[in-house]
Amino acid sequence: MQIVAMGGWAERPLQDFVLGLTGAARPKLLYVPTADREDARPTLSIYELLGDRAEVSHLHFFPWPPADLRQRALASDLIWVGGGNTANMLAVWRAHGFDEVLREAWEAGVVLTGWSAGAICWFEDGVTDSFGPQLDRLGDGLGFLPGSFLPALRRRGAAPARLPGARAGRHAGRHRLRRRHGGALRRRRAARGRRVGPRVSRLPRRRGADRRVSLRESWDEQAEDWALFARTPGHDEAHERLNFPAFCELLPPPGRSTLDLGCGEGRVGVVLERLGHRVVGIDSSPRMVELARERHQAVVADATALPFEDGAFDLVVAYMSLMNMDDLDAAVREASRVLEPGSRLCAAVLHPIFAAGEWRDKEDEESPFVIPGYLDAPTKVWTSDRDGVRVTFHDRVIPISVYGGALEQAGLPIESLRESQPSDALVRDVPSAAWLRRVPLFLHLRAVKR
Repeated sequence: MQIVAMGGWAERPLQDFVLGLTGAARPKLLYVPTADREDARPTLSIYELLGDRAEVSHLHFFPWPPADLRQRALASDLIWVGGGNTANMLAVWRAHGFDEVLREAWEAGVVLTGWSAGAICWFEDGVTDSFGPQLDRLGDGLGFLPGSFLPALRRRGAAPARLPGARAGRHAGRHRLRRRHGGALRRRRAARGRRVGPRVSRLPRRRGADRRVSLRESWDEQAEDWALFARTPGHDEAHERLNFPAFCELLPPPGRSTLDLGCGEGRVGVVLERLGHRVVGIDSSPRMVELARERHQAVVADATALPFEDGAFDLVVAYMSLMNMDDLDAAVREASRVLEPGSRLCAAVLHPIFAAGEWRDKEDEESPFVIPGYLDAPTKVWTSDRDGVRVTFHDRVIPISVYGGALEQAGLPIESLRESQPSDALVRDVPSAAWLRRVPLFLHLRAVKR
């Protein structure tokens, strides 16, 4: 009885390994994309990528499962489960008795495998984002394997108390539990760190003075720190509850291929893939790309010289990356080049008004917001240092007209422009977020290639 649990999409050597476990020259592979809403795109990708080495078929539960559900599973050599929403997938399987069919197939010698949701499901428990953008405990996996599974996780820092029975090892085959000791890392850093600003708000506060740096070098040097910042649940509430949910509303439906420009450690791309996008990320930091590859396809590249053909993508996403480009105009021109005509570039940036100004009195909710300068404002350098997670930011004040000019020159006129507004729930949980109803923290735009 063999199960291979993979944190992310398998490259060819791992594909060959899994196929080889069946012992068949051309194994019968049943692909189950329930977690991804049975989206046709990843299903077609399975046929394209594995069809030369396996006899591929797929199993859908909508509008209803096939009458020969059990027979199809038992006749397979390999059942491959795709990624997506683990909780929803398990609910559908249990409603139709497929959980018991899978156990019967496994005990009969069918190899089980999958990535993301298709890896968590085999364990007793796991960490998932099935219930929202935050990470949470799954609580009711199939239990074929003991313990918990954390897919594509690197120093996420989830509390060990919430992950019962987490352990790694072999269980009648091969499986892997990827667990990083984020809590211990935070404790070590906390012992030598300091806290910047009061704890009444988890939204970032700015301080520091202007200094000239290479933004590329800055982010590469602190890639590990950024991964801890971005993957620690609840640490970046500005992203989780203010910026990213509103940004997703700006995106067009998934299409042929999506470029994540300045992908960082992959936190945006992994969500886009779950929404049905086929994501390729690029970043100039080799370490950032290594982290991103745990979640989706990514390559090391310069945003001003992308290694893709003209019109290779029908969507470019630049989430909090344009203001970190050392050459904004060249990066936008390259983004336009790799977009096919009629497709979109969607970007989220730090609002230049917020970057340029400062609250006169941070303890007074009625304090005026003072902007000493806008068109020639200096870069503000500040450090977030909370709970042992320390990251330095460079808030560049790039006027809206500069973004607009770069897009216009690249043949990307803006068709939508939005400013972030905190929800009532966020203000209730983080009262200081109410200040961001007076001055927006983020600016979102969508441009179309003519």
